[in-house]
Amino acid sequence: MAFESVMTPGETPKIKAENGLVWYAAVVPGVALLLERYAMNRYLGMLVWAIVLIVRPLCCFIDRRILTGKGVEGLGSVYLIFLPTVYLFKRSMVLRQNMVITVVSLICLSYGIIGNGFTVSAFVDDDKVLSSVRASSAGSVSDLAKYGSGMSLDSLLSQAFEEYGYSMVSDGDVRMITASGISAKDGSHAELIFRVVHDGFTYTDFSLETVKKNGCEITGDARKEYLKELFTKSDTKQTDSSAAAS
Repeated sequence: MAFESVMTPGETPKIKAENGLVWYAAVVPGVALLLERYAMNRYLGMLVWAIVLIVRPLCCFIDRRILTGKGVEGLGSVYLIFLPTVYLFKRSMVLRQNMVITVVSLICLSYGIIGNGFTVSAFVDDDKVLSSVRASSAGSVSDLAKYGSGMSLDSLLSQAFEEYGYSMVSDGDVRMITASGISAKDGSHAELIFRVVHDGFTYTDFSLETVKKNGCEITGDARKEYLKELFTKSDTKQTDSSAAAS
């Protein structure tokens, strides 16, 4: 049976109902926070949260139909299904159940509102993008993967350059970040220009766009050789010390 009434002398009826649908309505915002980690762009992120906005009221609507079909009254207006947490509160009151489902719903909803990618991205500015890029894995950039696997971009550059710095040019979702410095090996002035795209939900591109040596852009095999020269591990200081000792 979907529910049954239980009465003891002096008490009003207490109805036991199946809670599977409403539990799903309660936790789905929390599930969405996990799923959006796999959303590769804003459109997939919007799809995840659109599903949440559809599924929660739908679960409440089906649950309400089941209960009213069995004669439960006092669930309020049908439009409460569009405020699922309010509906769950009303439902718990009518069925004389504890408020666990309502509390879980409120917690999951709060985390969903505060922690979703769109809310978090609303506070992303140039400084935060630059900090994120500096701390990101150099291995995530295809041109640098063989040199910096397991290292942050900052760590890789600190090994390759005697001194270096960053500059940024922004154009909407696209940011061009230039890391420039003096090569620790040959003293040349290197510029690595990265293309970073944050679409208001997540990072969709992080790539090495341009490589310059002493102000001139280099491409093809020359670019590959220069990157190899910059980032292949060799301890310049040890080489110098060995030469001095000999």
